[in-house]
Amino acid sequence: MKIRRITEVEAEFFLKNYYQDRGMLKWQGFFLSDHTEALKKAANQQAPSYLPKQNQETIADLLKFSWLSKRKILVQLDQYQTKGKGIIEYIGLVKGYNENSIILDTGDLQVSFDLEDIRGCKTI
Repeated sequence: MKIRRITEVEAEFFLKNYYQDRGMLKWQGFFLSDHTEALKKAANQQAPSYLPKQNQETIADLLKFSWLSKRKILVQLDQYQTKGKGIIEYIGLVKGYNENSIILDTGDLQVSFDLEDIRGCKTI
């Protein structure tokens, strides 16, 4: 069976009268899959890994070391964010602390919280 070649006139007639271009519909699937993939990638990058629960003595020692050596410290609180992004954590310099609370300078803001609320910390 031999297939005959379509002429320009026939092609133009078909395109004008029968062909329905799907327009943006054909691209939406492509954009949606790329967008979903980008969101998953961003969520994985934003989700902090949980530090092991530390006792108060270890936390106090790490905070003191960070304060004396002026090194940054990562502090994870025993509280969770409301939008499902995981545990609350701060990275910054210890500006001061006492038996019950700590002041941490993150560069953007200074936060203060009770030592009891700290899940764990590590120097960076």
